[in-house]
Amino acid sequence: MQKRWLFLIAVFAVALTILYLMTARVFLEGTLGDNYLMLKPYPSLDIGMGGGEEGAWSRAHPDQAPPWWQSPDAIRLLDGGSWEEEPVLWPTFYILGYLLTPVLWLVLAVSGLRRLISSRRIKSRA
Repeated sequence: MQKRWLFLIAVFAVALTILYLMTARVFLEGTLGDNYLMLKPYPSLDIGMGGGEEGAWSRAHPDQAPPWWQSPDAIRLLDGGSWEEEPVLWPTFYILGYLLTPVLWLVLAVSGLRRLISSRRIKSRA
């Protein structure tokens, strides 16, 4: 039974890790709370990106290409809406899942060390 739980925790930890490596919350500039969950073009540890209109970006970064989240090819997975209009729950769950991911990896590491230590003790007694 314990092996099954550890397997499920490992699968869930890997799935969450992939989710957070490949998605990011993108905040729009000039709005209170408007944000999107977007698919990143490459894995990275950043989960929150500042938005910015194209004009503001081009003035602040002359002769540079716009960031990936301003590309017309960027994929929006969820529309966050605005906190001014109505509460939106997915950003809260997104952050809670982000905080849960290292806890799951820690649980797996501790349980793996416990198994390793107990197997060494059994071998040393024999």
